Amino acid sequence: MQPIKLGALAAIPGSILVFSIVISNSTANLIGFTAFVISCAFIAFSIYMLGQILDNPVGTKAMQDVADPIREGSEGFFMT
Repeated sequence: MQPIKLGALAAIPGSILVFSIVISNSTANLIGFTAFVISCAFIAFSIYMLGQILDNPVGTKAMQDVADPIREGSEGFFMT
């Protein structure tokens, strides 16, 4: 798993470097492409973190008994 993570991290500056050398020499294009790549990286990271959170166990029965009224109250608050 470690080589995959390192490859993914190296792909971000690598793709920006290739874009700046091969595709475009314009500063505006480079800034726009850099913002796009970083945005995509953060979206992928947030999806990865969501998967990590959803893989965790929901907790004991006592924790669920406390969490259910809190969830209902928050959903009611957002509905109003």
